[in-house]
Amino acid sequence: MVKHDPTKSSNVASFNTVTVPAEHYLVLGDNRRNSADSRVYGFVPRKELKGKANYVAFSLNYDNYYLPKTHRFLKNLYAL
Repeated sequence: MVKHDPTKSSNVASFNTVTVPAEHYLVLGDNRRNSADSRVYGFVPRKELKGKANYVAFSLNYDNYYLPKTHRFLKNLYAL
């Protein structure tokens, strides 16, 4: 289920320019108003990363009533 709350605060909808420290990553969620990510928790140290995404499990088209984007199912992220 995809949740969207247009009444939620937009204080994390944007942020200023940042410099990511060496051996750290800036992690962003896919829903600005509803994602707790680096804007909330800070940068993620490289040593805490445990894996790497390689494939799309499923993808929804937010502009078309959240219907599936079947052409993206199980596709390699680096081949898109």
